[in-house]
Amino acid sequence: MNNNSEFPKLFREIREQKGVSIEELAEQTKIFSYYLKMFEEGKKEKFPPYPISKGYLKAVARELDVDPNIILKSFDEFVQEKKEIAAQETVSISKEKREKIIKERNIKSIKYIVVFILIIAIFSLSIYLVHQMIAKRNFVANKVPNNAVTQEKSNNIEKANNVISSQKTIYLKFIGKSWVLVKDKDKVLFEGIINPGEEKTFTTSGILNITLGNAGGVEISKDGKSWVKAGNVGEVVELTE
Repeated sequence: MNNNSEFPKLFREIREQKGVSIEELAEQTKIFSYYLKMFEEGKKEKFPPYPISKGYLKAVARELDVDPNIILKSFDEFVQEKKEIAAQETVSISKEKREKIIKERNIKSIKYIVVFILIIAIFSLSIYLVHQMIAKRNFVANKVPNNAVTQEKSNNIEKANNVISSQKTIYLKFIGKSWVLVKDKDKVLFEGIINPGEEKTFTTSGILNITLGNAGGVEISKDGKSWVKAGNVGEVVELTE
């Protein structure tokens, strides 16, 4: 008998040496023949739980009159070997899974980088197009004919002259104390009391309404040179210019 044989082979050799079939051994030990077949075939995943398996093997050894330690030692080595194989398979699966996760992460990282580069490229292109539009607009503006610029300048001067010619200035010189109200239509330009020796100037393109509380204390002029009294002392006068 080879004590170093793999457990399933050892189990079969012992049974056959004793000239006992699976069914006979099952009947003698009261163990289901199914489990005895699983022991011989080495299908560990179908073995009974470990403590029960050891109890069954002790009963088999006792019935076949062999040292139970031989069978139990071979069984433990076989079970341990299966555990190591399973552990190696688990490690292998874990390694493959880890590599798969790393690969997926790398692919995601590459996708993010590509998207980022595309965003930068689109942003840069947008800035370039905006600069091109501005440059084109400035170029067109600089291509305006000189005669058009001259004409525009002439028109502006003419408009300014029209504004100046349409405006009129009224000068008020105070030789006596007087209350004054000056309005440009409904807009009040000035309202208050002015002391002797002071002067006021009002310019408008519309119509001035001037109210004087002491017309005899005020002289009025349109050119700042020729002056006339606005009225008598203590007289309230309303003027429209």
